[in-house]
Amino acid sequence: MRKGLVAILLVGCVLSACSDEGFPEIVEEEKKITHHVGEQAVISTYSNKEYTWHETIYTIANNGASAEEKFEELERFSVNYVTNAHELDQFIDTLITQFETNTYLQNLTDHQDVLTRIFQAFIVERNATGPLKDFSAAYFANLTGVYVDQVSTDHRIILHNQDIMHDMMSQYKEDKAA
Repeated sequence: MRKGLVAILLVGCVLSACSDEGFPEIVEEEKKITHHVGEQAVISTYSNKEYTWHETIYTIANNGASAEEKFEELERFSVNYVTNAHELDQFIDTLITQFETNTYLQNLTDHQDVLTRIFQAFIVERNATGPLKDFSAAYFANLTGVYVDQVSTDHRIILHNQDIMHDMMSQYKEDKAA
């Protein structure tokens, strides 16, 4: 009985959304994202067609909050982010290039750049398997440690994670070549 009622309501909603020609009207849905600046919540409205991860990171990077607050906001966004295979490959290539050129722990005062690297590492770690997953987890740990916790780049934990990253990168390249 309930399923039938839900189906009738759904059909009614679809029919009411149709124009005179019988085609559904395309309505651009507006969404809201809340950014926290200290204790104050700032709400931004955006269109589902126009708002990208780049814009989200730009907004977070420029919200006037501390590095820790920026990271927390990025984390809330990242958890719900859905990527595709092409974008994931781009993120992987970026992480590997930055690691191999030893630039991933540089430019730490550019919030947008650091948050982008953290975001990409999070997405790769969540979607990868094997050595690439472990590599990106260590990459993420190092970046967040240096950016959020203000750990020195020559701290023993950072150096230990870099050793893990070197090992995982070697293993990843071996697996890829096989």
